[in-house]
Amino acid sequence: MTIGSNQAFPIAWNQYEQLTQDGLTKREFFAAMALQGFLANANNTTYELQVTRAVKAADALIAALSKPEYSETKQDS
Repeated sequence: MTIGSNQAFPIAWNQYEQLTQDGLTKREFFAAMALQGFLANANNTTYELQVTRAVKAADALIAALSKPEYSETKQDS
């Protein structure tokens, strides 16, 4: 199950060998990846429109990945 507020890269160790969990959420990471694609193929739209589309695409991806047919156990088969 994918939850948008979970960390995209949750495991990291700092110089003191302490676990840290800073960084982007999955929703932010997915939106950034979508925005990168939209900006690479900008077709005379505004940045604000592209950002809105990127966030909607991220939310749609999270919703799709949260459905039972996309669970991690089924991906292995």
